[in-house]
Amino acid sequence: MFVAPELFGAYIFDNKEFVDTIPIFNLSKWDIILPFLAASFCLDFIDNLVRLLTGCYCNTVMYFSIATCTIQVAISFIVLKVLPFWNPDFADECSVAFNKDFTSKGDLLNYWNTDLISNIVLACIIIGKCVEIGITIYKTLTHGTKVEATE
Repeated sequence: MFVAPELFGAYIFDNKEFVDTIPIFNLSKWDIILPFLAASFCLDFIDNLVRLLTGCYCNTVMYFSIATCTIQVAISFIVLKVLPFWNPDFADECSVAFNKDFTSKGDLLNYWNTDLISNIVLACIIIGKCVEIGITIYKTLTHGTKVEATE
């Protein structure tokens, strides 16, 4: 996603030969979006680094997990609901490229320029992060050790 976001999208083939890609992301605003994505990935890296360096479930791991997951959900909200994350022309370009109208209620691309796609992705992120926090809290409270400060 950092090096080649244009590779994420719909691939167009003609006679089994690659022709073009329709990007799913709004590449014209990628310079605004990328720092938020990088910050979210860095937070996840820091959370995992704390887990690795601590070596056990303890209050430090639990608090870091809660903090980083909460910030990641906030960043996800900003990226998906505030910033122009999705390519607004994706559905139209797919319709033209594949000679198909996406007008059926069952076609997800029919809802492309609505908030439905962002809401689904954001709901998955929130559920995933809540599960991650819940598992960390459970393991800390049931199997955790207290890390004592050394003088």
